[in-house]
Amino acid sequence: KCTTSHSMILEYVHTATSKSGGKLTADKGLNQFCLLQSGQYTFTPHSCHQFERDVYTYDTASNEILAFTAVKHLVSGTLVTNERVQDMILTIQSSIETEPPINITPLKSKQEIERDEKVKQSPSAGKDEKNKNKSKESKMADLKGPFTYEYSYYARSAEKLIITPSSAEFLFYPPLHEVTVLSESCPTVVPPFEGRLGVFLVGSIVPALRDVDITITPESPASDVHNILIKTDDTGKYRVGPLHDSLQYGVSANKEGYILTAIDGKHGSFKAFKLGEIIIEVFDEDETPLQGVLLSLSGGNFRSNNLTQDKGLMHFGNLKPGQYFLRPMMKEYKFEPSSQMMEVLEGTTVKLQIKGFRVAFSCYGRIMSLNGEPEPGISIQALGIDNCGEILEETISDHDGTFRMRGLQPQCTYELKVTIGEENGHVARAAPEHRIIKVENQDITDVRIIVFRKFNQFDIGGNIITAVEHLPTLKLLLFSEDNQDSALHTLTLGTNHFFQFPTLPIDGMRYIIKVESSLAKSNFDYTLPTVSFTTEGYQKHVTLKFEPKRRNLDQEIGQGSYITLPLILLAVYVAYNHTKIRPYIQQFAKSIPVVKPTFSKPTIAKEEIEPEETVKYRKKVKTRKT
Repeated sequence: KCTTSHSMILEYVHTATSKSGGKLTADKGLNQFCLLQSGQYTFTPHSCHQFERDVYTYDTASNEILAFTAVKHLVSGTLVTNERVQDMILTIQSSIETEPPINITPLKSKQEIERDEKVKQSPSAGKDEKNKNKSKESKMADLKGPFTYEYSYYARSAEKLIITPSSAEFLFYPPLHEVTVLSESCPTVVPPFEGRLGVFLVGSIVPALRDVDITITPESPASDVHNILIKTDDTGKYRVGPLHDSLQYGVSANKEGYILTAIDGKHGSFKAFKLGEIIIEVFDEDETPLQGVLLSLSGGNFRSNNLTQDKGLMHFGNLKPGQYFLRPMMKEYKFEPSSQMMEVLEGTTVKLQIKGFRVAFSCYGRIMSLNGEPEPGISIQALGIDNCGEILEETISDHDGTFRMRGLQPQCTYELKVTIGEENGHVARAAPEHRIIKVENQDITDVRIIVFRKFNQFDIGGNIITAVEHLPTLKLLLFSEDNQDSALHTLTLGTNHFFQFPTLPIDGMRYIIKVESSLAKSNFDYTLPTVSFTTEGYQKHVTLKFEPKRRNLDQEIGQGSYITLPLILLAVYVAYNHTKIRPYIQQFAKSIPVVKPTFSKPTIAKEEIEPEETVKYRKKVKTRKT
């Protein structure tokens, strides 16, 4: 007896006599077979599954039920190429983290395997190994595509695999397959790969130049292929590939200090021209490097304005051959030479030293607030007085509050002050308001100025004139004139006649204060006050009046008021019960005699009156006084 997790062919052999053996077909589940002889047997399962053991032992004398349980299942697929691929590698990555990637190589095509079998079976198979290999290689060269490569792999049930083929010269479509192994559908068949010979871009730099940056760009905007970057080797050459044969590619080259132009008729090759350079050094009279000198260089289509660095140096690189004009500029200095024309040849370096002479001086200082905090961005001016009245210099304080007023002429007196106006809109005043400085043949240092900022807050408050009992019913709302649908602030007064809103920015905008009351209009007659203002200055006080008057409700109720309600109720009753009342109304209408008008002479009818009624009648008669 045996149980199997999957259907299979069982090959069995008696351990004592190999002649007693054969093959059995086992179905999934419990199986029972009759063997010719008793004794010990070996069973070898044949299936597309891998089992816990390759060979199982069974003794007929035991009552043991042999169990065949599959642990892995076959995954198979194919790759098809038009040409032979000798360096193909198939990488299988499992979703199980403990499983390392597996590389299957080398792979042989069906044609190669069949040719190998024919070579083995040929009459010359017994010849020496050298002649055998030559025969094999010649026959391999005769093979023609397409070539089909088969592969197989065993994996666990529900295991996910990523299968990726690769080659130095071939590209595969699709680049990878993702499959999930199913134990019941064995083997798991992977969709085929198609391998095509890739495109290789080969180029060079003339003359040979190493470390040139080569950029390969696919020219199709819809392509998902990214740019490829590579550098040339020591011989100035490069090779890129394999690339997709369905795309066109652009090639560009770049190297600092060189002009690289494409060579006609040789796609991907470039001619290199070494660019020139200019190096400028700037010193003062004491041979001290001058930092911050503006160097303006122009020539052809080239324009550059740069400041000298710490050591007074400036490097202009990547210059095409030609003439260039240089001009140094810096306040307080004149330079020798004041300008210079220079000739730059291909691949040459031109050096020039410039000397600066001090002709004006600076005033150094610091601007701070009253608490010692630095005040950056403050505009300062120095206005010449007396014989230097036409001179005006300006500067702005740095992030740390320091400033440097350049270009002050020697033997001149200046009035130094903080600019009050739009430039310093947040500054109310400075202390001192101005300072007189006289420039000799040296810089002026350690000038201190304190600035006072403007208040940027606007206070709005006021009072409301009304009776104390009305204060709890009032609410004050503050609106921007531009948006009167939403109140900026809301206040309730409680029992206080005075109020204060939160501060507003001094923005020159118009605002509106409105009053709302919870007093009923049916009991009181009143008008709600409003007031508008602009945020100019620093504060505003407003006074509002709220004077409600109670309405007079002591009016006499006329007789009609008593009649109206019953009549309304009667009308409602009649309307609701009209079906019941209608017959009575019709009967009443018929009982009323119809009076027809006549034109006979009027007569007076006498009626008999009972004695008792006569007495009553007489009592009602009153004598008329004349």
